[in-house]
Amino acid sequence: MATFLGAIGVPHYTKDGKLYTGAMHKDASGRLMTGKFHTANSQFLFHTRNGIEGIKGVKGKLIATSPSLERMTDLINKYFYSTTFYLEPKNDKEYSVYNKKGLLSDLIVVKKGGRYRFQQL
Repeated sequence: MATFLGAIGVPHYTKDGKLYTGAMHKDASGRLMTGKFHTANSQFLFHTRNGIEGIKGVKGKLIATSPSLERMTDLINKYFYSTTFYLEPKNDKEYSVYNKKGLLSDLIVVKKGGRYRFQQL
């Protein structure tokens, strides 16, 4: 399991909106978590203070936009500090997000107005 210091200039927050500056690691699905190593007390980290709202089901929380699918895949991998995420078409306007563990059902990429939107459901 890799340990991360976090991206320079990108703040990380716990689910209750508190700024986190300590050691970080990735879980099995590639999501950033608190602590150098995984424990029962590890928490997911977010780039915004209200990041947990997307997990709780705020439909369509916009994470990123891009003019191309290739660039969107790059942005998704940067968002998760990973290289294992990829997109598979659901239909002509929606794409499912996968990593080596499988489908991430709370994420989607939608084509809208000539751009691609990475959203958390």
